[in-house]
Amino acid sequence: MFARSLKQLTLTTAALLNVGRGLFFCIAKAVMRNIVDKERESAMPIAEQIKQKLLRLEQEVEEEKLFLVGYLIPMVDLIPVDDLTDEQWFAEFALFVEDAVESDGLSDRDVELLSELIEELQP
Repeated sequence: MFARSLKQLTLTTAALLNVGRGLFFCIAKAVMRNIVDKERESAMPIAEQIKQKLLRLEQEVEEEKLFLVGYLIPMVDLIPVDDLTDEQWFAEFALFVEDAVESDGLSDRDVELLSELIEELQP
């Protein structure tokens, strides 16, 4: 009986080590992918970085913000990058969005959520 329990313990330990090893490699792979994505993003113009963030958010965001993410995506292409710094471009983008919100007459709740999204996107 003791030998059987020891064998079960050994098999269980081996299984846990394999799961742990697999989990470690999954985490390491995700971390590396995140590092590569950030390096790739830093080489992109700010407009493309923001657009990529919005496209990722579109897949993850709660339903309440989904319309607003879709509202912002086409606006990114309307602001030329030219010789602007990232901060200058983002300020232009935020002003453009503010003007669009006023003319489109979004609800107070949408404006609040949009403000949160803009803050989240800020470089």
